[in-house]
Amino acid sequence: IQNYLVNLTAQMTISPQYAQIGVIVYSGTKTATAGFALNSNTNYMQLKNAINGLSWTDSAGQTTSDIAAAYDFISKVMLRPAQGWRFGPTFVIVLSSSFNSTLYNGTYNNAEIQQLNSVAHTYGISLTGYGVGSQGFLTHYCRNTATVSSPSALTVTSATSMNMISAIDSQYKTDRFPPLPPLSSVQADFIFVIDQSHEMFASDFAAIKTFLTTFVMMWDSQNIGIDGSQLAVVSYNSQGILMQSTFALNSYKSGTDLSNAIGNLPPVSSIQTDSDIATAIQYINRYTLSAAQGRRWWKPAFVTFIGVAQNLTKPLDQSQIDMLNANSQTFGFDYFEYPTTFQYLAQITGNIDLVERISDFDFSKPGVQNYLAFVEYIWRDWANSNSKRR
Repeated sequence: IQNYLVNLTAQMTISPQYAQIGVIVYSGTKTATAGFALNSNTNYMQLKNAINGLSWTDSAGQTTSDIAAAYDFISKVMLRPAQGWRFGPTFVIVLSSSFNSTLYNGTYNNAEIQQLNSVAHTYGISLTGYGVGSQGFLTHYCRNTATVSSPSALTVTSATSMNMISAIDSQYKTDRFPPLPPLSSVQADFIFVIDQSHEMFASDFAAIKTFLTTFVMMWDSQNIGIDGSQLAVVSYNSQGILMQSTFALNSYKSGTDLSNAIGNLPPVSSIQTDSDIATAIQYINRYTLSAAQGRRWWKPAFVTFIGVAQNLTKPLDQSQIDMLNANSQTFGFDYFEYPTTFQYLAQITGNIDLVERISDFDFSKPGVQNYLAFVEYIWRDWANSNSKRR
C-alpha cells in the first residue's frame, strides 16, 4: 500500500497551491493509529518520506474495522483549515482490508456518512474482495467502489486504479459546486478583531468601520439578530483589549442599531508598534465565543483578524489558537502587507490561503471578494450538512 501511494502521488503536483495529501490509518479498535494532515508535506519528497514512514499496526484477529470513526475523524479533524483543507474539490479514498465494519447494520452511522459526503467525493477499494456489492458495508460508506484480489494487486497500472483516477480526473474537471448562496441569506456569528496599534491611523480605522457597515448592509434587514446574523467587534493593542471599542455578538439586534454602533466605535491612538493579539485570542475564546455574549453553537462562527503590527507583545499560545479554530472559522487581513504580520496571521488561521494582503477594503478588490466567497462557501456547506442531518 505504501508503494501504491508513493507511485500514485508521484503523478500529482504536491504543493499548498495544487494537490495536498492527507492519510489516516485506522483499525477495528483505534482511529488514526498513524497518518498526517493535508498540510504536513509541501512537496513530493516530503510526502514520499511521510508515506514510507507510516507505521504498521498488527491487527491479527480483527476482521472488522471502525470506518465510521475514521469518517468522523476526517470530517471533524482533517477537513479543517488548520489541517490545510482549502474548501475546494476533496476526494476521500478508502483502502479497506476488513471483512465488515464495526457495528455495521446497513443504516448505522448515516450521520457520519452524510457529513463527509456533503464536502467530499468518496471512493472505496476493497483489498480483499469483501464489503462490496449491494449489501456491502463499503458500498454503504462510499459512493464509488471497486475491488482487487489482494493488496499487492493494487498498482497504479491496475485497471482498478486507472478507472478510479479516470473518474476522479473527470469529476475534478466537470464538477461544479452548488451555486453559492447570496450573502444576504447567511446566518452566522461574525467577530472582527481589529489591531489598533501605532500603525492604525484614525483614517484607517474609519475605512474599516465603513467596510463593516457596508458588510452589515449586505445582509437582509430581517436577517439580523438571534435568528439571523450577529456581529461583534474586539479591538486591541499592546495594552490588551480596548473595551471602549469592543462590543458583543448580542449587543445589537437590528441593522440600524448595529450600523450605528459600528459608526460610533472610537479610534484609540497608541505609540506602541507592537500588539497583544495573544490576549485578544484568549479574550475571544473565553468571552466573545460564549453563550453569555450571544454565541450560538448551531450557527457557524467567523473570527476575522485585521492585523497591522509587525511585532507581537507576547508570543502566540498554540493551545489557544487550536481552541479558536476548533470553535470557529478564522480568516486574516494583513492590512499593511507586512511579511511578519502575514506570518503570524497565517499561524493563527493555519493556512496561508486564509490570509489576504490588502491596502484598502474596497469591495471590488480580490482580497475582499475572496473573503466574501469564503463566508458563502462555509455557510453553504454548513446549511447543506445540517439540512441532511435533519
